[in-house]
Amino acid sequence: MIDPRGLTLQRWTSEVNLTVARLAAPMTLIGTDWKPWAFALMQVPGVAAYCPPDPRGFSDWQDWAERFVQCVPL
Repeated sequence: MIDPRGLTLQRWTSEVNLTVARLAAPMTLIGTDWKPWAFALMQVPGVAAYCPPDPRGFSDWQDWAERFVQCVPL
């Protein structure tokens, strides 16, 4: 999975969309509202199988993304 450190939210979500493209259609990031995008990503069966962290427990996208890549080895 793509390490979010040093990336913008838009760049990281684009890279993740490319990575999961074989599993699902790309999720749309609207502005900087990252939680709906994260919830959509968590619904992808190949991602959900790894029990990714719930974005509601994070106030910062990068904190969530760092934890996400620790859990989801795609």
